Amino acid sequence: MTIDRSTRVGFVGLGNLGQAMALALLRAGWPLSVIDSVPAKAEPCAREGARVLETPHELSDCGVVALAVPDDAAVESVLEGPDGLLEAALEPGSVVIVHSTVLPRTAQRLAEVAARHDVALLDAPVSGGDERALAGDLTVMVGGEGGVLERVRPLLDSVGSEVLHVGPAGAGEATKLANQLMMFAALAGTHEALDLAARDAATAACRVRAAAYDWANVLPRYEALYRRVLSEA
Repeated sequence: MTIDRSTRVGFVGLGNLGQAMALALLRAGWPLSVIDSVPAKAEPCAREGARVLETPHELSDCGVVALAVPDDAAVESVLEGPDGLLEAALEPGSVVIVHSTVLPRTAQRLAEVAARHDVALLDAPVSGGDERALAGDLTVMVGGEGGVLERVRPLLDSVGSEVLHVGPAGAGEATKLANQLMMFAALAGTHEALDLAARDAATAACRVRAAAYDWANVLPRYEALYRRVLSEA
């Protein structure tokens, strides 16, 4: 199945990030069908031309379906539930893209289940937040078959400025979890550092000013290192 801007795309899950991603797809020219358990969340997409549906089973005319629902259970329900995508909805050769952050083993299991229905599944969690999503500037970490990624790359390029193939099924989720762990470790370290400074009677303003100065100088170095690692991968 060829995937281009004549391919109808389904999008399930319109929270802050999901809605921004869906709007970015619409503004990039993709015909979109959207679903959310809270109908009002679909209204911004409907105003920009999206077709609003009620159940995943109604996405049978979509060549690609993206999920941005909250957790493992929600992803499994959309794919395997009574009105789910895999039982009767999707045509052979379709692609499911899981943007939700779920356990790597969940992504691996669902990729195997999807393959039995002749449907490809990529785990493709994202980083960057809703403002960058709306601007098409997310980082997308993709696990799954490289050939499937190339088929849907034009779609992912509409939401992400960095679309990285990080390995087989589950690798995207593992990369996202590692990314989150690094972020939380940095936050915890920052809290401890500020607490240490407070015990030595440094004022809050001085602590924040010093931290801001250091981060402004350090972050460009980390960005340079990040890009060098990518170029050598």
